[in-house]
Amino acid sequence: MPIQADVAIDIHAPAEEVWQTMVDFERYGEWNPFLVRIETAKLSPEPQVGERLTLHVAWQDEQGGEQRSGERLTVYQPPANGQDGELSYRFTGWAHGLGLVRATRVQRVSTLPNGDTRYSSVEVFRGLLSRAIPLARVQRGFEVHAQALKSTVEANWSSQ
Repeated sequence: MPIQADVAIDIHAPAEEVWQTMVDFERYGEWNPFLVRIETAKLSPEPQVGERLTLHVAWQDEQGGEQRSGERLTVYQPPANGQDGELSYRFTGWAHGLGLVRATRVQRVSTLPNGDTRYSSVEVFRGLLSRAIPLARVQRGFEVHAQALKSTVEANWSSQ
């Protein structure tokens, strides 16, 4: 049975504004205390499906510490014409290669009826070692990430 971490938060700004912050990987260190850096191959101005990513995770608990995670971008769909935006990537580390842990994170931006945005993120873990995932740490990181995204986007949006 898969396990998962998930979060959802409403952001007082248009989905396109939320999206622009979500995909500006070079600026993550300025606002994101959980994913403090995302490295890409920088083959094009925008991330491309199939591109390798290296996430630099700063754990948001009493143990602290940082960790790198290899990922591959699987969906890069900006919000447009009332459709949700989706940014997804899957874990590609050694445990994935051995079939021990399979994980996919899906982040979505959806326009609410009042014009605000709902940001949601879910990561599902499967495999023999999925129970060894520090789920509480991942969950806490997702919550911190979502709150930082909300604060950053709303501050930028209100200043325009």
